[in-house]
Amino acid sequence: MVYKPLTHIMHVSGDLITKATEIAKGLSGFNASSPEISIVRAINNPDLVGNFAPLGQDFIHKVQNFDLSFFGIDLGVVPQFAWSVLIIIPILSGITSLCASLISTKLNPSGQQATGMMKGMMLIMPLFSLWFAFQVPTGVSLYWTYSNIFMAVQTVILYKIYTPERMEQIALK
Repeated sequence: MVYKPLTHIMHVSGDLITKATEIAKGLSGFNASSPEISIVRAINNPDLVGNFAPLGQDFIHKVQNFDLSFFGIDLGVVPQFAWSVLIIIPILSGITSLCASLISTKLNPSGQQATGMMKGMMLIMPLFSLWFAFQVPTGVSLYWTYSNIFMAVQTVILYKIYTPERMEQIALK
C-alpha cells in the first residue's frame, strides 16, 4: 500500500503507471525502489507536473488530490539521519522491536535459559529493524511500530490467559 499507492489505493491502470514511470525516470528525484511515490511527488511539484501532460488531466488531477499523510505525517517520505520529526518513527520502530523481544523472552518459560547467541540476536535484530526503518518509507516503519506494540500486548494477554501452570493442567487431563 505504501510503495504502490497508485496501484492499490487509487486503482490506476498498469499501462498508465508504466507510462508515468517512464516519464518520471527522466526527472530529478526519481527513486527506483519506490517509483509510484516518485510519480506522486513529481506530479505535485509545480515545476515537473507539465511533463505528465500526455497522460491526461484526469490522471494529473487524481494524483494531485491524493494525500499520503496520516495525522500530518507523510507516509511516503524515507526518513534521514537528520533532525526532523520523522526521525522519531524509525527510532520508535527499533525501541518497540526491542521491547517486544524482551517481553516475549521474559514471559516464555523456555526463554529463561536463552543462550548467549539468542541474547545477542535479541539485541541485534532490533538494530537491524532500526537500520531498515531508515531505508523504507515512513509508512512501513509506522506499520512495524504498531505491529510490535500489538505483538507485545498479545504476548502479555496470552501469557495471562494461558499460564504455564494452566497449560500443564490441561495437558494432564
